[in-house]
Amino acid sequence: LHEPRPTPPLRLDLGKGAHIDVPATAWPMKGLIQSTDDTVRGKWGFVIPTERVGLTIGDLDRGEYCTTLSATPDAGVADWLKKLFAGATFEVRTATRVKLGDAAAYVEVEQEGRKMAVFLVCHDASFVQLSVFGTRPHSELRAVLEPIAKSFVGAPANQAP
Repeated sequence: LHEPRPTPPLRLDLGKGAHIDVPATAWPMKGLIQSTDDTVRGKWGFVIPTERVGLTIGDLDRGEYCTTLSATPDAGVADWLKKLFAGATFEVRTATRVKLGDAAAYVEVEQEGRKMAVFLVCHDASFVQLSVFGTRPHSELRAVLEPIAKSFVGAPANQAP
C-alpha cells in the first residue's frame, strides 16, 4: 500500500501576486466578510474543525500600517495594537516583533476566556492580519497559524519566524 498523500492546501489569492495557503481541512465561512473600513481589501473566515479553531484573514492596504510597524520597537507593539483595534476589549498577553516578510508582529490576546493568536505581516504590497481563535492554549494556536503566515511570505514551513 502507498502512504496517503497529504491534501494540498487551499490557495487564497489576495491579488497583486500575493496568496495565502489555508489548510485543506478548513471550511470557508459564508464567503467574504464585509467590512466598513475602506482600507480592508478583503476579509475571509474559516473554521478548521480538525484543529478546533476559527481562522480569519484580513488583507489591508499597506498604507501607514507597515511604516508604523517597521518603526515600532518590541516594547511598543502592544500599544500600537491597541490603537489599531481601538474599541476592542481584549487583554494582550504577548506582543512582539518577529522576522517574517518586510515587517511583522506576533500577538496573543484573550477575551472572555477565548484566546487568539495573531500575525500582522507586511510583505511586498500587502499587509495582512492572520488570526486563529479558540479555547486552546496560545502555543497550540500559534502552531496552527505559523505555517499559514509563512505561506504568505513564501517562507519554508520549518523556518522560525
